[in-house]
Amino acid sequence: ISIPFKGQTAPGGRLASITSSDLASDQWEVDLALESGGKTTRLSGFGMHPDARDGRDAFDDFVPPRFFDYAEVYTNHPEHIAGRFARDVVATSREHTWTFEVDTNLDGPATLRWDPSLFGDNDLELYLLDVRAQQLVDMRTSASYAFDPSRSREFKFYYGTELKDKVRPSGVVLGQATPNPTNSRTNISFSLPDVPGGSKVVMEAYDLMGHRVQTLLEGQYPGGFHTTTWDVSAYNDGLYIYKLVVDNTHGKTTLTGKVIVSK
Repeated sequence: ISIPFKGQTAPGGRLASITSSDLASDQWEVDLALESGGKTTRLSGFGMHPDARDGRDAFDDFVPPRFFDYAEVYTNHPEHIAGRFARDVVATSREHTWTFEVDTNLDGPATLRWDPSLFGDNDLELYLLDVRAQQLVDMRTSASYAFDPSRSREFKFYYGTELKDKVRPSGVVLGQATPNPTNSRTNISFSLPDVPGGSKVVMEAYDLMGHRVQTLLEGQYPGGFHTTTWDVSAYNDGLYIYKLVVDNTHGKTTLTGKVIVSK
């Protein structure tokens, strides 16, 4: 069946496409691939173009209808009838922040992937923030980010310069240990607000009997995003609790998380 159509669409149904990923160009786009439960979705991305606008334009694309299994990356646009955009291109500017969500009905861990080799030789930065885990990722030095989609659903993408000074946590957040379960090492992230003099921080690990098995860190820390690594290779299989205690001018905050050791 031949259906005539006046015009040309880009892959995914868009009316226009962008071929560059060089962040210094006046028109660029970063493609995002989501791997979840053995399924890979390559429909999402974000970028800039002089002719684009904040709302719907020819460079944007919608989330396709769901059938059975699905793994989606999208940004919400409630002002449009479609509601969710898989690709979001905005007008060219010096900096911008995109907020995307991940939704999947597939079990197990998921991974977001991109190609930093296409970003070009320039000083422009691109960072990913896992809002729930408070994990900040330099997208120039990493090509992927693994996470648990049952916990982490919201992600922010920051574009600009000197972003480490601009992307700041607003409070104390303790992230989920990754990988988890683990048989060797696991990374635990946490964020601290900017307060005078910094925060006194203690992180300790306990077994299920309530016995302290290790002090993971202790000291005075500045505001920002932090990560510590716990080597569990010497511990028996089982469930362990890690506790973060933060004391600063805002008061004392205690947060806990869980790690499963499985060898």
